[in-house]
Amino acid sequence: MDADITIRRARDISDFEVAREFVSALGAWDTDINSGAGMPFHEVVAAYFGASPQDLMAKFSEDGADFFIAHIGGEAVGCVGCTDEGDGVGEVHKLYVKPQLRGKRVGLALMTTVMTATYMNEAIALYRGLGFEECEPFDPVPDRITMFMQCSLVR
Repeated sequence: MDADITIRRARDISDFEVAREFVSALGAWDTDINSGAGMPFHEVVAAYFGASPQDLMAKFSEDGADFFIAHIGGEAVGCVGCTDEGDGVGEVHKLYVKPQLRGKRVGLALMTTVMTATYMNEAIALYRGLGFEECEPFDPVPDRITMFMQCSLVR
């Protein structure tokens, strides 16, 4: 099934609105599973799942942070975020896959993307330092983790 999965980097507010829906679903699942742990629902949601689309976009648009959304047939089906915590340590945030698609390798595709993105951060920083900026693909390619960058050669 993973041949049908595409992973896209969240880039604009509409992407982070989708992310917010998934984060809310993750919060509902988490509070349901952990309801006996003694932390009230509203405190769990506020502490871990209360970010607005704008908050998510701000956090995951910073250097060393990324957020990805998985799609099957054009439908968003899962998400994951990651941040670089320094000293070679990264943190995974908000891994979520729609319940009906769990066990279909969507989570694996998301985590593979995070691992690839983490290793690519130094290369991307090098390109950005040389004046390259992220752009739309030049050619049709599988949209797993492919990033295209461009730089003007005119001075």
